[in-house]
Amino acid sequence: MALFRQLWTCSLYGLCLAELIFSDGDARVESGIIYLIIVVLLLRSASREYSDSLSLMIVIVSIFLFAFPSAAITFLLRIDVLPALFAFVLFSDLLLLSRRLLEVPRNNPRIPISRSSHRNDFHLLITLLTWCAIGGVVFDAAGFFGLLLFLAPYGASLVLLDRLVAQHPSKRYAAFLVALFLIVVFLYTQFQWGGFGRLVIGGFVLAPVLVANARIDLGIRPIYFIIFAPLALYVAQKSRYGAVEGISEMFIGSAGHHLQVTHDVLQRDIEWISDGLGTFISQYLLLFLNWVPRELWPEKPIGVGLWSVDTMYGRERMGDEYSQSIGFLGEQYFYLGDLFWVGLFVVLVTLACLRTAVSRASYGSVAPVVIFDVNLSSFFWGGCASFGSRFWFMVVPALFICWLFHRRSLAAST
Repeated sequence: MALFRQLWTCSLYGLCLAELIFSDGDARVESGIIYLIIVVLLLRSASREYSDSLSLMIVIVSIFLFAFPSAAITFLLRIDVLPALFAFVLFSDLLLLSRRLLEVPRNNPRIPISRSSHRNDFHLLITLLTWCAIGGVVFDAAGFFGLLLFLAPYGASLVLLDRLVAQHPSKRYAAFLVALFLIVVFLYTQFQWGGFGRLVIGGFVLAPVLVANARIDLGIRPIYFIIFAPLALYVAQKSRYGAVEGISEMFIGSAGHHLQVTHDVLQRDIEWISDGLGTFISQYLLLFLNWVPRELWPEKPIGVGLWSVDTMYGRERMGDEYSQSIGFLGEQYFYLGDLFWVGLFVVLVTLACLRTAVSRASYGSVAPVVIFDVNLSSFFWGGCASFGSRFWFMVVPALFICWLFHRRSLAAST
């Protein structure tokens, strides 16, 4: 399989570079080569066998946010999206490479837990999941505060899931624990969720699955996501709007909107904003500080997804709170123009170092790294601010729980 994957990778890069160098946008749309490129991308994904959380998330993002939407946009809207597709392939491959270069190789250790500790961890897990299910209802919290009441305990509960599966590596036991998480997510969507942020809900579903899969092979393979992608896109669109009226809504909809906006950004050979570097820096800070309440930081930059609507299209016929997914490539081109590659490189290095730092601060737990990986979908869809808006609320509680367990193990060993 590794040989086939290398073959598909060489073919993928060769086709993309040839099209980008020797054809313009209109010619690329008419030639239909992008469909072959998408097929090669899917074949490369399908050739993977067991994959860690980062590899699986890259595959999932490539399928749901790039491959299927790119094919639909090209066929139905006659829009050239190859630059964004190739940027994703290159960026994600470099991120995977950085994982191999920066992280210290380690095996999957069996976390030593006594029987009483195992029971206590299970009880704490049930307590946290119960709070996730009813916290927003008890406090009658909606919007962001209601989401926060879910995010923090959910992130912490993933650490407990990791400990329990590591101590008792049984597929049946892991499936039982993951089912508890999925029930909680279902209850959250029924009684607290407002319909926005389907990528976030997808992350809630994937996180426990990937945590358990990191400890024991659950048989999850990328090809399964390819097979069930159309059904999943249909369900996602229907859950938001109540109906799916056509193929365009199903395969493009919100999943492909970032590709359309990125195309619009790349099409116009103008400087969108006067202070591109300053704007890049302010939005880059939101990757780390978007969690800070505006009451404590009145000058906090507004996310580009909101104000880029006014700059690009105007606010007429759109609500005051309407925002758009500008995409990770569109975001950098929007700020820096032809120097977009500098911004992408800075963000790539930042994400690679941040993931490594999270891994090393986890004291052997895989949960915080999985939290990072599942939030990458928000980055590729909406940029730095989207990633920073929820990631920290999940990972900080998770890292804190990891530190507490580490301190407890040190105290027990002395």
